[in-house]
Amino acid sequence: MNVKPGPSSTLAALACSALSVASAFSGQPVPVILRFSVGSANPKAPDNAGSQRNLALQFNLPGGEVWQMGNTSAPVFGAATPKPFLGRRPGEGATQQRARRASAPRLLIR
Repeated sequence: MNVKPGPSSTLAALACSALSVASAFSGQPVPVILRFSVGSANPKAPDNAGSQRNLALQFNLPGGEVWQMGNTSAPVFGAATPKPFLGRRPGEGATQQRARRASAPRLLIR
């Protein structure tokens, strides 16, 4: 399928070109390959099953440059409530989080 860029996509690329020198934001049309998939290896799995969904994009840029991006939407989340989620630091796993809390100074109020 060949989709021509519309006015909004061109305007977005031109706006980005003011912020970045990356070739993807030059304002020129960029060929993109998209791939949608479900997390199951079963080709007969229903589309409404509560499984993972994936979107992969490949941007074929001038001069042979290629950008690839993958997006995953899973039916789970890393925390049951906002409180533990907001207490995390980027890239910090549960083990590092426990160690940080254990070594934090404690304030005792009597």
